[in-house]
Amino acid sequence: MFAPDGVHELPWAPEDRVRRLEGHAEMRAHMSRLAERLEIGTFRDVQTIRAGDDTVVRATGHHRRLDGTPVVLRYIWFITRRNGKVTHLQDYINPRAAPRRGGGEGSAR
Repeated sequence: MFAPDGVHELPWAPEDRVRRLEGHAEMRAHMSRLAERLEIGTFRDVQTIRAGDDTVVRATGHHRRLDGTPVVLRYIWFITRRNGKVTHLQDYINPRAAPRRGGGEGSAR
């Protein structure tokens, strides 16, 4: 999905969390750590707007913590593609709603 030099930005992430991932290796490592806290479920209410190589996506993710607690996250993504691969993704998710390592804060609504 991502170009080898693709960038995934999380502009709303707190200072102590990942805010920018560059390249496949960083993205894989991040997703691996995320899988230790969250089981990715389904995305609903997906809306897309396309303009050339740019796409805006709004969606609601229905996921679960590893203990089974439901987590609902709302996403807005600004995506730029080149030759069919994502070169830049700005991920506007509410970081306070995302599960933290060890259970911590997160929305179950």
